[in-house]
Amino acid sequence: MAKTVEYSQLKIICYDGICNFCNRWIFLLLKLDKKNRFKYLWLQSETAKALLRKHQFDTTKLSTIVYLNKGKLYTKSTAVIKILSDLKGFWVLSKILLLIPTIIRDTLYIIIARYRYQLFGKKSSCKRPDVNHENQFIS
Repeated sequence: MAKTVEYSQLKIICYDGICNFCNRWIFLLLKLDKKNRFKYLWLQSETAKALLRKHQFDTTKLSTIVYLNKGKLYTKSTAVIKILSDLKGFWVLSKILLLIPTIIRDTLYIIIARYRYQLFGKKSSCKRPDVNHENQFIS
């Protein structure tokens, strides 16, 4: 997979493409990210699976967001905090959340992840980006 080399320098957010909650969060990020810092990839895609396997990540786990920042892999609450802080501006203040012990942050994350389909629903297939954001999605 030759593309993986190029991907190592990007900030890639891998998310559950059928989850309504995840999609809302990603489309909010698209609005907030005026400088197009991030690329997006569905965890269900073959590209994501191949890329994440290179990081020894279990690609059967769709219950966490994965943030690849220039080759470093973050999951769960740490991924969310790192993504927010990488938006820059006042979002950098979100780094203070890293002071909360990971066990507490991730427990909350796991509870939300476990019930996200029941609370927010899911789609039968991954939602396509609109034309304005198509170039930010990796296929």
